[in-house]
Amino acid sequence: MVNSYHPYQVENLNNTIVHAVPCINMSNNNDYILAWGDNFQAVAAGKKTAAQAVKDAAAEWEKITDRAGRDKQIAALQGQLPSWPTITDTPTIKSM
Repeated sequence: MVNSYHPYQVENLNNTIVHAVPCINMSNNNDYILAWGDNFQAVAAGKKTAAQAVKDAAAEWEKITDRAGRDKQIAALQGQLPSWPTITDTPTIKSM
């Protein structure tokens, strides 16, 4: 793979790979995304406050989780943990 890229790109690719989080794959995943997206759009359209949208999205997520089976959803997430990054970065602020 390294030979497919310019040398200056390799370090960036390595950093991206070790920090990348794979997509979550579980039942009703799209329902969670739509619930969040619909509420986010309501904020952008001025129909809800951000606080209300988060509260509403959380309530919808609870319903989705109950419908899908809370124990099944937890098991699905726990099964994917080994593929998630374990690196923790300490942010720094660089003065200009």
